[in-house]
Parts: sequence; C-alpha cells; structure tokens
Amino acid sequence: MPQIGQFTRIRGIFTGTLRTLMFDRHIVLVPTNQPDVQGQPHYTIHIKDADGPEVGVAWKRTSDRAGEFITLALDDPTLPTPIRANLFQRDTDKKEWILMWKREPSRPSRAEDTN
Repeated sequence: MPQIGQFTRIRGIFTGTLRTLMFDRHIVLVPTNQPDVQGQPHYTIHIKDADGPEVGVAWKRTSDRAGEFITLALDDPTLPTPIRANLFQRDTDKKEWILMWKREPSRPSRAEDTN
C-alpha cells in the first residue's frame, strides 16, 4: 500500500496533505454533528480548511491488527471513481497519522456479469 498523505490530529480534527501524481491538496477532516447515528460518517472532508469545499466523508474503524484507523472516501467530478484510503496512526504517536491507498480490484462490468 503506498502512502499518499500525512496528517496530524489535534483536538479531534485531522489536517494534512494528500499527494499523488495528480493531487497535492491540503485537506481537513472535521467531526460531524451526528457521529453516533449508525452508518453516518464521523467526519466530513474539506479542501484547505473546515470552510472549504466538501470533497468526501470518513468513518472511524477499529481492528485487532491496525487498532484505531479512519476510512476515507474522497470524490470529485473529475475522478472516474472515488479514492478510498485509510488513515493509520504512525507507530504509538497518536498525533501523527499516515494515509495509505490500495487500488481496488477491478470488477466485471454488468454486461460481463450476464454472460
């Protein structure tokens, strides 16, 4: 999984940079007002600051292996599909986080499914 970003968490807000061949954007994850409603995102994702355009949402997750992490879905009209990535704590430092991305396996098209 390639690293595509670095973030810092301060008082529950994540700030950092998404960097790929096509993107170099400062983004912010802002807690939502209803994080305990099942299925609703825990964060909204904005460009530059909390007042910037919303470009995605994120959910808190926990696993035995990774511990606490955040799953992001970033979308934009110029993208063919949303970018899905995970934000993991860097070692034991709870302030520093890294954004990791893995290409989703391609799915057969609907036309291929019917054959």
